[in-house]
Amino acid sequence: MSISNFPVELLKLIAIELSDTDLCSFSLAYRTFHDAVEGDQMVWRTRLLRVYDAPMKKRKNAYDWRRTYQARKRLLNQELRQMEFETGNSKKEQEVLEVLQDLLLDARGYLDSQTIMGHNFHHVYFASPPPSISLAYLHDSPNPLLQVINLLLTPASNRPNEKDIPRLQGIVYNPQSGHSITADGFPNLHVLEALAQFFTHHIHPSSDSLVFHQKTLLDPSELPSFWKGNLGDEPRNIPTKWFGAYSIYPFLLLSSPREDHTDTDTKAYPMLLRGSQDLVFDRSDDHLVDMTLSFSSSSGHCCSEHNFTGIGIDFSAFSVQSGKITPLPSPPGTDMITGWNKVQFVKNYRSHRWVYEGVMLPGNNIILGHWRHCLDEVFVSGLSGPFVFWAAPEGSSLESRDNRLVRG
Repeated sequence: MSISNFPVELLKLIAIELSDTDLCSFSLAYRTFHDAVEGDQMVWRTRLLRVYDAPMKKRKNAYDWRRTYQARKRLLNQELRQMEFETGNSKKEQEVLEVLQDLLLDARGYLDSQTIMGHNFHHVYFASPPPSISLAYLHDSPNPLLQVINLLLTPASNRPNEKDIPRLQGIVYNPQSGHSITADGFPNLHVLEALAQFFTHHIHPSSDSLVFHQKTLLDPSELPSFWKGNLGDEPRNIPTKWFGAYSIYPFLLLSSPREDHTDTDTKAYPMLLRGSQDLVFDRSDDHLVDMTLSFSSSSGHCCSEHNFTGIGIDFSAFSVQSGKITPLPSPPGTDMITGWNKVQFVKNYRSHRWVYEGVMLPGNNIILGHWRHCLDEVFVSGLSGPFVFWAAPEGSSLESRDNRLVRG
């Protein structure tokens, strides 16, 4: 029997077992081989599922297994490792971003607090060297998909460069641009990305920041992590255990500069007069936040509005009141990535209360936003600031590991 007359079923089995390089040679050898490989989705389905996570159920029917496999292999192996992203708007950047979006939509997150379930994360960020994803908020008119991917990859982000910190602070501490939700009701990607990088700078295990002493008490499994299951799972459970951190707006930073400042003023408030290119000394109450939520009987899933209460502790014990989670539309240009939610609650100490408002990212693993005094409608120096919360392992607690966490 001539090799060109081999049964098609046998040719497909051979094609499935070949390396990518050998498969190219195989399909070029004979027309019969080419037709057996290129025209059969099952060959490409089997090859893809061996190295990538399965696609979401809701888009399997329209899935082009061959095109997806070939695009991922070409762009991840040849383009991504050498690419330096800028705004995400060039043709090549857009092509790579679409592949990254595809990978993240299907990415299977944590099975438990430490073990990644699937393959896709390893192709994006756990390979060496990692891709160079830009800080899109530092550019004018960045591609929103680049900003969303940056946010989704926050748990794997490296610390921002020191030279970028003043610009981060200029966004995070700006009362005009400091809202995590735009006036049109969309997640404010510009602010959210800055918030994510701001807290990465302070909480990253390699950071020498002393703003949050308790970060040294965290186990690796208690640091910000990826979602559980598939990103596109709906409905998705909302975690009940959260760790977090908050910073306080520097005094007078939000005030308008006066023309009558003296040398004394300059020494007392250097962050006010030196401008956005100088480093502001971030400050907090030193403690991380340990918070446990309780949802109403209908909750646990983010598909419609849900209410919650809770308890927590940082420098003192507090209760969580008037909690509400409300779905948000996807930012324009990123319609495929859904699952954004607005989060609001009141953090009630016995003597004072703070209003928290922010955005829960797709995957329900991170919340970013700003807090303020309950009597203020605007951000006030010393009485407001940015915050982050991340899903923590159930049953974990900071209180038992630090004698400064004493309930008042």
